[in-house]
Amino acid sequence: MGAVILPPEPAFYLKPKSLEDVVRFVVARIMVALNLDEELPENLQYGEDNGSNEWQN
Repeated sequence: MGAVILPPEPAFYLKPKSLEDVVRFVVARIMVALNLDEELPENLQYGEDNGSNEWQN
């Protein structure tokens, strides 16, 4: 049995505008780590064309 350490480090390089943006990013990282990223809305999924994860409203 193994463990994954996933510290809740926000990505300040994305320049979050609110605490909600930070929380959404951390939750998205957790979902990706649990292989649940397909359950994320499309605007929160990592893009295949440029590899970025832009927060779109």
